[in-house]
Amino acid sequence: MQQQQRLAHVLEIVEDLKALSRF
Repeated sequence: MQQQQRLAHVLEIVEDLKALSRF
């Protein structure tokens, strides 16, 4: 189940990048 955990982490990073791109 390490793959799923890694995917969740990637999605978190993507959300952070989206927030940063708004500035």
